[in-house]
Amino acid sequence: MNLSHPKNFVESLYKLSMDGSNHSYNHYKFLIERGLLFKSNYEQLTELARRYKARNYEPGYCYYNAYHLARASCDRIRYTEGFAALMDMPVCVPHAWGVDQEGNVLDPTWKRLMEAEHSKVDVESCVAVYFGIPLSLISVERFYQWYRQNFKKSIYCVFVDNPFFAWYLRSQKISFSEFCDGTKDQQDFLE
Repeated sequence: MNLSHPKNFVESLYKLSMDGSNHSYNHYKFLIERGLLFKSNYEQLTELARRYKARNYEPGYCYYNAYHLARASCDRIRYTEGFAALMDMPVCVPHAWGVDQEGNVLDPTWKRLMEAEHSKVDVESCVAVYFGIPLSLISVERFYQWYRQNFKKSIYCVFVDNPFFAWYLRSQKISFSEFCDGTKDQQDFLE
């Protein structure tokens, strides 16, 4: 698997999103500029799950799973969003996972998926490649609160695949960079 595959995928999405239009906000561009590349395999995911005492979560709920994992970790794991590819998937998918302070991926959603696929492939050879941005949990929680207040329902996806995120940034008068770092939210929190 080409380790830059998720980044190449995001670069293609960015080019498509800019075709014939002028966007003031484009999360693909920001993801290309600030995104980090991560790699993990079943053995690493299992070891990290043991170290952080993470439980398995259901496949298909990665945003929810990553958020609750980060929230339960007491700042040891950062909620991260971006795109990822599992094994030799032909395309990347929008995804969320956790990253610890050493930059290791903790992904209970795909760990469970790898276990489900055990009968089809050698689970020890399963490799996942991730390209995303760790986000401030304070910022993520503020976004969730804003979304619930404005739309009367819950959401767990923050910026990947979320058309309302740009609206949120404009309404709060913060940049994507401030959101990711949590600098503005931390200042508001301390005041």
